[in-house]
Amino acid sequence: MRLLLLLIALLLAAPEALDATATAVRELPLAGPAAERDAELSDLAWRGDELLFLPQYPDWRAPGAPGALFALPRAALERAADGDPAPLVPREITVLGADLRGRIPGFEGFEAIVFTGPDDCVLAVEEQNGAAMRAYLVAGRMEQGGTVLRILPETLTETPLPVQLANMAVEALLWDGREITALFEAGGRNVNPAPTAAVFDAALRFQGLRPAPALEYRLTAATQPEADGRFWAVNYFWPGERGLLRPPPEADPPAQVERLVRLRLTPRGVTADAAAPVDILPQGEPRNWEGVAVLPGRGFLLATDKHPRTILGFVPAP
Repeated sequence: MRLLLLLIALLLAAPEALDATATAVRELPLAGPAAERDAELSDLAWRGDELLFLPQYPDWRAPGAPGALFALPRAALERAADGDPAPLVPREITVLGADLRGRIPGFEGFEAIVFTGPDDCVLAVEEQNGAAMRAYLVAGRMEQGGTVLRILPETLTETPLPVQLANMAVEALLWDGREITALFEAGGRNVNPAPTAAVFDAALRFQGLRPAPALEYRLTAATQPEADGRFWAVNYFWPGERGLLRPPPEADPPAQVERLVRLRLTPRGVTADAAAPVDILPQGEPRNWEGVAVLPGRGFLLATDKHPRTILGFVPAP
């Protein structure tokens, strides 16, 4: 009955979901510190043939000390996606400059990362100061042969938010080779009637706001755009946020929603795409998917934060 209710909810949430693909996540054997719940993963990003795992607080083990993010080679992830049960133990990359608490009073950690070059990246930072939410971008640079990520606090640049919602800010960054597009978390019509995305150049100079699609629930992560601008985003609904996100009656599900939706980045903004969503079937407690990446030729890799625990999952391509 619970599964039937969720499938009904998914159909109500998006008319295009009538042709949606429904699939289960297969958990991959992540091990080591990256698998700890307190690592609280917040994004996945490719750097060449390595997949990087970004903790929300890289210094979670010793606040204020050098932190860490994690990396796994593509070949190991491909073997795991093909069924190899060997544990996946990522290598650690030292993170310097991740403690921004002195510069940002309500520092809530890092929510997204994107590489704009072999050694250059940009991260999204969240701040909650009382009831006020703010978001920033900050540059980073890989050093010492990819063993160190140095965050450059002097590059902090505030990102405008379309609306003020508790604990909602920038959750995904897109790079098209020229510009960075920062995607806001909530695009539902009752909370964000005119969704926009903030655009920056590679030097983090603000280029303006561009339209973004109306998308109920939360957008918690995104893959990088293909040559035609298409990309996939995680679209997630936790019933405990019903009062905050206020979905309209036709899109108000009785249970959690976990799915991938396809969008398109264009020179005029972000638009919806005609591809059917990939609905992820429930497996117990709601899973807050905070990272997603394409595993070429196979499907998608997904990572949760700490809710309900750290999970690295694989979803076959539709």
